[in-house]
Amino acid sequence: MEKKLCRICWNTAGWTRPTGEAAELETGNSYVATHGFGHEEWLFNYEWMVNGYRYGFVQPIGKFHSKYAGQNTSLCLYTVTPEQSRLVVGVIRDVYIPTLTETKQILREYRRRGWFKQMEKDCREIDVESFEAGGLSEANAVNIRFKPESVELFDPMMVADPAHTISKNSRYHPFNWDGVVPVVRGDARGAQKSAKKRSEKSRQRAAQEGVEYDPTHVRMQNRVFDLLVKNFGDSRVFYERDFVDLSIDAPNRTTFIEIKTAPTARRCIREALGQLLEYAHYHKARAKCDLVVMGQVQMGKQDKSYLDLLRKRYNLPIHYSQYIWETNSLRGWGEGFRSISK
Repeated sequence: MEKKLCRICWNTAGWTRPTGEAAELETGNSYVATHGFGHEEWLFNYEWMVNGYRYGFVQPIGKFHSKYAGQNTSLCLYTVTPEQSRLVVGVIRDVYIPTLTETKQILREYRRRGWFKQMEKDCREIDVESFEAGGLSEANAVNIRFKPESVELFDPMMVADPAHTISKNSRYHPFNWDGVVPVVRGDARGAQKSAKKRSEKSRQRAAQEGVEYDPTHVRMQNRVFDLLVKNFGDSRVFYERDFVDLSIDAPNRTTFIEIKTAPTARRCIREALGQLLEYAHYHKARAKCDLVVMGQVQMGKQDKSYLDLLRKRYNLPIHYSQYIWETNSLRGWGEGFRSISK
């Protein structure tokens, strides 16, 4: 069986339970639009394992189950965001397509262990149709089997190549896959600069699974971006390059800026620190970089002492900067150009 590219519905809970969001985004006669949820929304719930395997459902495979049953394949999964862009979720290798006899046995096991009751409860909690409303059979609740170690999920999800088939098609169809993840890669993604600022009406950050916030984050991000461009130039300032809020390139040094709108500097630091360390060191450690937490509240003495400790004890190049709305300026890191205004 050929490898397949398969669409799964939008979900911000990591496909461990239904969230109800996909039904609000889809129109027409798709299963999600009709019933309010998709069976794939439990795909990565590893609490429900049978003999070391996870049995799940992927709609495009279900369309051709009788053809694929008993065969092995690999799947590249993608989803469509609220903004109608395509993100590649991840890859599942060594996937087996169970036969109807096998899925019938698994359905009995699901019922025996009470997992269908939990699915019913999950559906009630988001006020959608009953889990079995569409008629539950051997082929429409379980159609793939895999081991968790065969799964590679992209965090954050990766932007699909706009020229690829999946970027031009909205169907839940098993497209043939050549084994190459169809994303914008490396320098090509960086060259785009992500210079187009996001709408300040945005409520959801599609590239970051499950991350929601009010438009304050976007407004602050857009204003700080403009400040940095005025100070450093358009060619050196990047907006959401590789999903970093803002970054600045200088000869032999990169500055990563993570924006937080928490009510205290301490909480801003707590929420941003892990992300900044990942940006600077995941995959490839950067020898020279600055890590900047940017909030809208001023640091207190204890906050400053905490950052001093992190710098001295762990040699972390971590800084805090306050964005001041009234004067459109920065305090702390970047204070040298805080007088710049619109």
